[in-house]
Amino acid sequence: MRICKVSYIFANIIKTMWTDIDYMELRRLFTLDPERYPLDLVRQLVDYIHAHQQHYIMMVNSAVWSGDYDGYNDGAELDVFQKRENGSFFQGAVWPGPTVFPDWFHPNTQQYWDEKFAQFFDPATGVDIDGLWNDMNEPANFCPYPCADPEAYSVESKNPPKPPPVRTSADGRQIPGFPAGFQPQSNSSTLRRSLQSSTHLSKRSGSKRQASNNTEDLAAHPGLPGRDLINPQYQIQNAAGSISNKTLDTNIQNYDGTYHYDTHNFWGSMMSIASHKSMLARRPERRPLIITRSTVSSHHFIVLAHG
Repeated sequence: MRICKVSYIFANIIKTMWTDIDYMELRRLFTLDPERYPLDLVRQLVDYIHAHQQHYIMMVNSAVWSGDYDGYNDGAELDVFQKRENGSFFQGAVWPGPTVFPDWFHPNTQQYWDEKFAQFFDPATGVDIDGLWNDMNEPANFCPYPCADPEAYSVESKNPPKPPPVRTSADGRQIPGFPAGFQPQSNSSTLRRSLQSSTHLSKRSGSKRQASNNTEDLAAHPGLPGRDLINPQYQIQNAAGSISNKTLDTNIQNYDGTYHYDTHNFWGSMMSIASHKSMLARRPERRPLIITRSTVSSHHFIVLAHG
């Protein structure tokens, strides 16, 4: 059973609504689908939920679409994404297509995450969530190692997936207490576009940022010399093959000089720690609820969602 459905089964009373990544525009982090999840209607929905002493939780994935939009450009400007040895951003392929991944060891990453949360989840102008569902943070990467062409792989694997048709008319009973925009036969695509056009939360800048290609910030090797981080002498014989397959390359160096080979199991927890801090920053008076797909043993304030 999907966790987003659990809250529906107790005496038919909804205590919490969970939203998967369907709300995003083409699966891009910190966006809303302008036709299916226009900001105005999402805010009305959350207001209704809160007025009934209920809660709203959204999923936030770990990979950032590496195209020309604020989610990528703002992070690239702060230089916070994982890098290859030559200083370029490491690219994989996840739900939105070609993607980059935050380097949680970088001193600017918390600032980037805080600012994205403050904007997108702004209680006054954005989506006022009550908790967070972190996903795909093993970190997951669909593109098989060595992932030479993430764009071509994304096209081949049809990611991002084509959104479902917009329902321009729908039969059904009226929903008591909800505004007209939520009632059957009222959700036209024209209305949705007009509602979203002036409030789209993640505009395109028209100028995609690039990596600094600065290798000076990659610290010296901190561990034992002469290690093969891609094909280590000790093989775990996992079903996926290479330990870099379907995740980040294990020879990627973090900002602090450590390698993904040594820190892979902490990556999901570090995302959740950053998310916890960002949730506190946007609403200090409330204790954050963070649910994560990947974590590490003894991580005291994270609730494990699913494996």
